[in-house]
Amino acid sequence: MREVKFKIWGPNSNYMWQWDELQDAAIKYSLASAGESIPLQFTGLSDKNGVDIYEGDLLDREGYGLFAITVDDFHGYRFMMGLDQLCKADAVYGQVIGNICQNPEIDYRGKK
Repeated sequence: MREVKFKIWGPNSNYMWQWDELQDAAIKYSLASAGESIPLQFTGLSDKNGVDIYEGDLLDREGYGLFAITVDDFHGYRFMMGLDQLCKADAVYGQVIGNICQNPEIDYRGKK
């Protein structure tokens, strides 16, 4: 069973709150009260460098291109890489190079 954890993008503060920072109840309260929170869930996988992969991350998959990690909750809750389900092989041979919140300028539609 995968570990359940999140990171939260704060668009007003332009800051990505990491899971260990969110353990502080005061930070959670301030994010919620400011109406500033975009939660991004951990997929349970790490890339080839050991970096945890979260929803919204941009994964450069060797030989396949660059993809944003998304969630499909229509056919059962699953993490997607483009039109395909994210799998362990994608993680092992891929590398997180950013995320859609902090790097909106990167074209991630399956191209390098």
